[in-house]
Amino acid sequence: MKHTDDVSKAISLLKQTLPEMNKRNIASTPSNYAIWYEYVIGSNNELVFAINELDTNKTLFTAEVLESLYNKFISGAHEAAVNKLSTSVREVINELLEKVSKEGQGLSDYAQTLASFSSQAEGVNHLDDLKDLVVGLIAETKKREDATQNMQSSLENMALEMKKLRTEVAKINAEATTDSLTKVNNRRAFD
Repeated sequence: MKHTDDVSKAISLLKQTLPEMNKRNIASTPSNYAIWYEYVIGSNNELVFAINELDTNKTLFTAEVLESLYNKFISGAHEAAVNKLSTSVREVINELLEKVSKEGQGLSDYAQTLASFSSQAEGVNHLDDLKDLVVGLIAETKKREDATQNMQSSLENMALEMKKLRTEVAKINAEATTDSLTKVNNRRAFD
């Protein structure tokens, strides 16, 4: 039943798209059809605005104008989405590397604290001195515990971000391998 609804919607959009192309004397090529199909759907506000502006200025829809619209609003939109995703992945990776580096330095500092405690504990003669050393060690251990909890929280947030990015990758992949009109896999999907 859903497939029938998709087909009837596609036919309805086809009946709206072709007249828009005909009144502007535009050839029905796949790239031109993609532009006007998106225009009729109306979800690409920037494309709709650009075409309305061209109409207002009575600009002829030459091959160059159509190619520019296609590159900027149809093929460019996919490229922009991929670039945005790439930037997001890079940011998450850089944040992770920074946190890991900071955590590594913290662990190194704590190891030095333990080594210092060990050497100082060997030379302790009074109970008060040992008590001071233990208080210092407890304070450093608490700092390390807080840093570890902070790291765990950061890793959980990064895991959520990576899950969102995986969803975006799947969405972009689906868009790249599915015909927007028929919702059937395109050649890229078969390749």
